[in-house]
Amino acid sequence: MDQPRVPSLKVHLAEFASKFLKPEPNQQHLQVHEEKAYEGELSPNHGGAAEVGHASAQGVRPTMEDQIDYRPEMTIKGRQFSYYAVFDGHGGKAAAEYARSQLCDNLTNELSARLPDGVSKGVKMEGVAREQGQPPSEPLKSSQAADAQDCDAHIREALVQAFLKTDEAFLRFQNDRSGTTAVCALLDRTSQYIYVANAGDSRAVLCRKGQAIPMSRDHKADRPDEVERIERAGGFVFHKRVLGQLAVSRGLGDVEYKAHRPKPLVIAHPEIICEALGSDDEFLVLACDGLWDVLSNEQVSNFVRKALFADNLPAQKVSEMLVREALNNNTRDNVSTLIVRLKFPKQAKTLLMSPGQTFSPIDVPPTPIPSVPNEADPASSSKPRSPPIN
Repeated sequence: MDQPRVPSLKVHLAEFASKFLKPEPNQQHLQVHEEKAYEGELSPNHGGAAEVGHASAQGVRPTMEDQIDYRPEMTIKGRQFSYYAVFDGHGGKAAAEYARSQLCDNLTNELSARLPDGVSKGVKMEGVAREQGQPPSEPLKSSQAADAQDCDAHIREALVQAFLKTDEAFLRFQNDRSGTTAVCALLDRTSQYIYVANAGDSRAVLCRKGQAIPMSRDHKADRPDEVERIERAGGFVFHKRVLGQLAVSRGLGDVEYKAHRPKPLVIAHPEIICEALGSDDEFLVLACDGLWDVLSNEQVSNFVRKALFADNLPAQKVSEMLVREALNNNTRDNVSTLIVRLKFPKQAKTLLMSPGQTFSPIDVPPTPIPSVPNEADPASSSKPRSPPIN
């Protein structure tokens, strides 16, 4: 009679490894979001954006706590908007899931309550001019200045209140101690301005003719102005963490840093940066810190630009490649990326080439990227860069 076969040591080790050992980051399988962040039907020329791509990977972390949301078509009081957001949860996924489900709805409600009915002719004409790569005329600037300033203030306040009300509702009605960062981009397609609101260390970067334009500032606990605010509120920062524990100084949720205190140590109030868009603006990248911990703004911008324009790859593929690049660089966190390839109906390719030169993106050398954009240079933006709201 044949003796029962005894499993070899090699088999035992293989079983042990499959159950208990995690692969290295560059071996981790990339998980693209299977659920649709936006469930509406997209029109052929949707949202002022030619393409949207997003991808996520759990990496070496035991759980996945990132969330992504986007709504490419929203009409509010006669104005056309697009919304894109990334949330990076910590201490659990409840806060990130709640923010994903509620922040855009709260923002829509706030915009509906604040924006005037209809859109002035001046604002419409300014948006058309920017789409065509032309600055608005001086009479046009003068005629719509007051309306534009009012709308700018309404949009900024709507973003702030959407963050605060989402945070307040989560703290009040959800019995959960988790928290999340939030970075969201609101594209006003009517006037061609983009607003980025950020709380935490997720980040947004705009690529303008090869230059990486930071659209947010990280809220790390050891940022000098954040340390000062935390200490005024009765807290302290130790080992670059709030109370020696939390690495970010702003975000949604995190009840233990907000409740039963004279002043909250961690706040949900976002900083907001606004830019006027034009035909030089190529794409926007939103991502959690799992990407930015291992790649700089310039590295990400150059990587995406080459893949989109030189290699002619779709935004979805590029987003997956960018996540893999972070894993290959040994990120220790979840990684989520959202790429918005900006689109203008009459994009002036001549702005990217010399007179008489045949356009070929691969032949366009990246513009040297300064560490800090030169805000005094009028050519660097069609609208003076506005300071963040603290």
